[in-house]
Amino acid sequence: FIGYVQDPEVFLRTRNGDCDDYAVLAAHVLARKEFTPRLLHVRLVGRVAHAVCYIVENRAYLDYNNRRYTFNLQRCGPSIREIASKVARSLEGNWTSATEFTYDYKTEVKNALFTVVKTEPPGNDPDRGRY
Repeated sequence: FIGYVQDPEVFLRTRNGDCDDYAVLAAHVLARKEFTPRLLHVRLVGRVAHAVCYIVENRAYLDYNNRRYTFNLQRCGPSIREIASKVARSLEGNWTSATEFTYDYKTEVKNALFTVVKTEPPGNDPDRGRY
């Protein structure tokens, strides 16, 4: 686990990084290819948060934990709650909250957009009806 997002050149050259590095780079590249990526951090009980890049057009997310497989798109509905639930199941864990965020390589700043807390009613989810 690295506490910051690596410069893309370092990540690609060293082939060493974590889920944030992978998700942010995937979102960066896919946005330039006219896809609509969404970055999400899923907090899991007793574990470090896990980041994924959700692709709106494919209704699926890219998961760094599955990078060794040829096909690493995990099909999923578009809400933060649906994505967090599927990520937690794939890691055999339980999620507590999930945040959609953006990242800017120039400023090296993560910006939280929406947070969903598992114990809150789904009707309160800030991304409800957005996608």
